[in-house]
Amino acid sequence: MELDNYMFVLAVLIVHVNISMSFSRCGPELKCSCMTSPSGTIAMDCKARKVNIRQVCESIAQIYPNVSDLNIARNNIGNFNAEDVNCCRNISSLNMNYNQISSLHSGVFKDFQNILALDLSDNVLDIFNKTAFDPGVFPSTLRILKLFGNFPEDNEIERSFDYPNLTKLQKLEVLQMDGIETDIGLEYENSSVRNLTLSSKGPLGFCSIKEIFPTTFYSLVNVRVLDISSCKIENIYRDAFKNMVSLEILDLSLNRRLGFSSLMNVSYSLQFTNIQFLNYSRVYTTFGVGTIILNRDVCYLRNTSLKAIAFDGNKVQMVEKNTFVLLPKHLETIYGQENKFSFGLYLFQFGCLENVLRIDTNNQNKVHAPIKYLAEPKSKDDNDRSRDSECQYMTEESLKTIAKEIPDCTYVPPNETAADLKPQFSRSLKRVYFSGCNMVYNLDKTKITINPKNNSLEVLDFSKNTYPSLRGRIGPFPNLKFLSFSRSYCSFISSDCLSMDKLENLQLDRNYLGGMFAHPGGGDTFEYLTNLKTLNLSTNRISHLKRSLFSRLGKIEEIDLSGNSIEHFDIDVQPLKNLLYLKFRCNALHTLNKDITQLLEDNSERIGNNFTLDLRNNSIEYSCSNQNFLYWLVDHKERLQGFHEMVFYRLNGSSVDSIGFLRDVPHLRAQCRSYTVAIVLSAFSVLSACAIIFGVILYKKRWKLRYWYYMKKQSYFGYRRLVNDDEYENYRYDAFISYSDHDLHFIRDDIIPRLEDRGMKLCVHQRDFLPGIPIRDNIVDAIRTSKKTVVILSKAFIKKQWCIFEFNMARMESIGNRECENGCLVIVLYENVPTKELPLEIMDWMDNHSYISYTRDPDGQPLFWKNLTTAIER
Repeated sequence: MELDNYMFVLAVLIVHVNISMSFSRCGPELKCSCMTSPSGTIAMDCKARKVNIRQVCESIAQIYPNVSDLNIARNNIGNFNAEDVNCCRNISSLNMNYNQISSLHSGVFKDFQNILALDLSDNVLDIFNKTAFDPGVFPSTLRILKLFGNFPEDNEIERSFDYPNLTKLQKLEVLQMDGIETDIGLEYENSSVRNLTLSSKGPLGFCSIKEIFPTTFYSLVNVRVLDISSCKIENIYRDAFKNMVSLEILDLSLNRRLGFSSLMNVSYSLQFTNIQFLNYSRVYTTFGVGTIILNRDVCYLRNTSLKAIAFDGNKVQMVEKNTFVLLPKHLETIYGQENKFSFGLYLFQFGCLENVLRIDTNNQNKVHAPIKYLAEPKSKDDNDRSRDSECQYMTEESLKTIAKEIPDCTYVPPNETAADLKPQFSRSLKRVYFSGCNMVYNLDKTKITINPKNNSLEVLDFSKNTYPSLRGRIGPFPNLKFLSFSRSYCSFISSDCLSMDKLENLQLDRNYLGGMFAHPGGGDTFEYLTNLKTLNLSTNRISHLKRSLFSRLGKIEEIDLSGNSIEHFDIDVQPLKNLLYLKFRCNALHTLNKDITQLLEDNSERIGNNFTLDLRNNSIEYSCSNQNFLYWLVDHKERLQGFHEMVFYRLNGSSVDSIGFLRDVPHLRAQCRSYTVAIVLSAFSVLSACAIIFGVILYKKRWKLRYWYYMKKQSYFGYRRLVNDDEYENYRYDAFISYSDHDLHFIRDDIIPRLEDRGMKLCVHQRDFLPGIPIRDNIVDAIRTSKKTVVILSKAFIKKQWCIFEFNMARMESIGNRECENGCLVIVLYENVPTKELPLEIMDWMDNHSYISYTRDPDGQPLFWKNLTTAIER
């Protein structure tokens, strides 16, 4: 729809400032606030500041001569004279609403030669009384005049009302005032007003129009926009808008008493106008029985130049068959939100919407607050209205002829059934919005074919519905660029469902896809999306991502993984040559590897745009082992979104905010280097002194000696052996779980829930170790106070120093200090570890003791959990 010139003029007149304005205190006694635009003009806001208008104007003349806009609303100014406002004569916009102004003295604005906009809304001016009010008081330069809320309080008294004659304002383009039940005078036939609002939709307006006769707006031949929304209209006559030949926008919304019985008359009169947009929203009851749109309602629209139509909030349940055939051929946009559409033959006729580009039907079946029922006027029940019309297009022959002229349009004969029809979409349709419609649907291995196959659909929004599983294929969508299944309770979506090679923006946030991505078969989900640029996977309960998940997204620019449980982000980043925006807010990340940080730097340099990384609300590790990443964060802090909200965590559990981090991190390298050197030198001195005499002995007995040392330390300084310590009931835990952090997802998702659900009490270091105590002491104490130690043996386990330490301490406890008939150490072989990589102590133990092998075979899982439970309980 072509933009109206008056809309541009309105924007220029009202908005003189932009976001770069500077704010300051100003006005008499600095009670007001001023905003200065880059051009030097000032907008002064004195709204509800208890100021005097003369003082304000004098301060403008003496101190603030560049003020162009003055808002002095809600100050109870009352009546004023020319001397009071004379110093404001150079302003271009004046807002004086809600000031108890009852009259305007003649000549009060006579010196205002630059004023373009004047707002006198919600005062007590008797503008509809020709003998009491002189419209000539307004300055001739006005282009915008607002007079809402000036209807007299004694309107129940029998008296005649007339609209004020403002035709002498030859530059007036926008006029807003209350609507009354009388005709607008013939003097407006040559008026310059292009935008007329008689609505009571706003907080200040009043509109009492109940019927619109052919004479009501007969003189408004130049008006292009007519807003009579939220009046009390009950009936509109056949030729009501016939003489408004320039009319482009008609707003009849929020007239709940109107119903659909007058729509045919509205349609008929709009044939003679230049109508572009008709707003017929919320003219029907919100509650009660739904309604149907009939052919007779829209038949005459076939002759109009209508480009957009709105039927929002009308509780429409059905559209009569062949209605779409009768809609104007230039129609581009249909709004049908907040209705209650049900299935019908009209669903097979979308192909008849020849040039429609957008269909917006969000929030079907929306639930409304019951309190609205009490406030809503009783609406007209017009479902029994006649279906007859004199419209020449309603005959079966005419409908057939029109349908035949439209490609992909299906005409529905009188006795046709759905079984004989195939659904068709318009070839020109580009945008479909169907969000929040309470739709519950599974697409399991189902193929839904969209006709025509060469459709033009670019945007599909199916968010806020319920699609638990999307495994089938929908389409084809050869031109689709935006697709949303946000907040759809979806736990699985297949690559077939996403086979859209032109898709650029995919919104899958607020679903349950974490389990699918962690599954070995979840790596090909996005294999067809080779042109995807934006991917939103936030809030999906994701803890693990398959390394190859994004390997086909060569054009991806933004990935949002916020609000998940990701600890390690280890994916194949080499194909992501355009990635510049990564969002990890609210996860459990400790660090990012060098491949990812280097990729962001390389992409930023090659593309010429700065990258953005969001790591807020994570568990970034502040330690020597992570120092390279920490220094990288310092170097690129300007590229970190919300950097000053970030918190960093030391190994001892304490935290450092961003300010402390920037202060301390320059010293981290020196601290790490000194600590390392000291340890190395100390160890070298001890080993050198003892190597000749005790080298071989110490090496062979090293774990026994270390175990003995910690036992003695515990007996003197920490742990006290309980009486009858060998009795199982005296242990705090049934089992201490020894594992590598790399296998945390197995511990958290399987070990803990499965064993603790069986009544076992487990000791897990990330959950149960006491802060502030050395890690070694925590480990020894956990082993001593647990009936069994369970080792989750994997490739990552044997590479971790603390894991080997835990194993050997448990081994020493088992063979040296506790009599365990069935063994105090249980090994779970979580992964097949090559024998050559196993430490000798572990290999020796496994050669002489039984162990349990973990299986991922669903059939073998029950036996594994049974064996593990038995091994712990014995």
